[in-house]
Amino acid sequence: MYIICFENEKNQWNRFVAENAIDGGLLQSWQWGELAEKEKKKIWRLVLKEEDKILAIALVIKENLSFKKSCLYLPRGPVIEKSILTSGDSQKTLEIIKNFLEELKKIGAREKVIVIRFDLPPHPESPTSQDDDNGYEKNKILKKSLPFIAGCGGLPFIQNKVFSNFNLTQLGLRRSYKDIQPRTTLVLDITKTRTELLAQMKSKTRYNIRLAEKKNLTVKIFSSMESEEEKKNFTYFYQLLKQTAKRDGFRIHSREHYQCLLESGLVKLFLVFCQDQLVGGTVVGFFGKTAVYLHGASASQERRLMAPHLLHWQAIKFAKENNFLNYDFGGIRSEKFLSPNQENWTGLTRFKTGFAPNTVPTEFMGLWEYPLKPVSYFGYKMLGKLVRVIRKIK
Repeated sequence: MYIICFENEKNQWNRFVAENAIDGGLLQSWQWGELAEKEKKKIWRLVLKEEDKILAIALVIKENLSFKKSCLYLPRGPVIEKSILTSGDSQKTLEIIKNFLEELKKIGAREKVIVIRFDLPPHPESPTSQDDDNGYEKNKILKKSLPFIAGCGGLPFIQNKVFSNFNLTQLGLRRSYKDIQPRTTLVLDITKTRTELLAQMKSKTRYNIRLAEKKNLTVKIFSSMESEEEKKNFTYFYQLLKQTAKRDGFRIHSREHYQCLLESGLVKLFLVFCQDQLVGGTVVGFFGKTAVYLHGASASQERRLMAPHLLHWQAIKFAKENNFLNYDFGGIRSEKFLSPNQENWTGLTRFKTGFAPNTVPTEFMGLWEYPLKPVSYFGYKMLGKLVRVIRKIK
């Protein structure tokens, strides 16, 4: 018998997430829920148990959508006990998803949301299995990646299609028309020595790191907003982030979001200065055994300094020094699961893969949805498409 309850014990929650989350667990951590609450969002922490044993947990966030609508969102969740996923017990896994879905339907009805959104774990399809209904193709190189994926906390690809499209659609879930979290990420195993990590990089990336180190750049690391210096440098970083977003054509969060993120205890802000001028910055999350690159900014006029290369290298070294096993570069372009929001990611992907050219990317299942109000949700999507068309015309 499965029992769903509400969790209120931080240490037990984080321990389960750190031990079982395929992606490291940052977005399902207790602190990520606290961050959402600081931003005035409602959250629920659900735990699925069989007798006294925890089988899965889920941080659920009520997110506002356009046109005064809202959804329930599980970022990279639910987190299912790793032994269940790796055993290939598809029936039990689907029962777990189903139990969460039933509870979320009740919460969604009370909260008057129009859709429930799951960001599911990496696709556990065997490299020898046949293409499925969404065109997942065979990828022989995945066989070679199994030891690495298992070794750094990733999910070994198993014979059973635990999350096969057919089974998910049987639960009423449908693949979303867009993704929220990156569909494809690049995770570097940083248990090797610094010399080994440098040696496996592309020669151009290695050259740029060494070039940056010769430019007398200064990297500072901040983890709070307590001192006047930290507040001042945070302001400089946000201004640079806005400039970067305008230049490269991406959207950013509010200043308050980044401030709450820095105050959460989950992230470090890495800033690089040329003399007294800020030329780059990155926000890196740290949870469990994985460091995750979240946000970055760089000055257009100082690209010759190679600040982004130095920032990632410093973050990798910091993670190693603090006993982290993996460094997640975040989203990259996937030729296998190409989605519209990846169209301009060619340069970004080239930059990131320069650090780990031999690492096989992690492919996630992407965003799956359960419309609670199908008519309202259809109208919401149509209005969204209309707005995007109008923007393009302008």
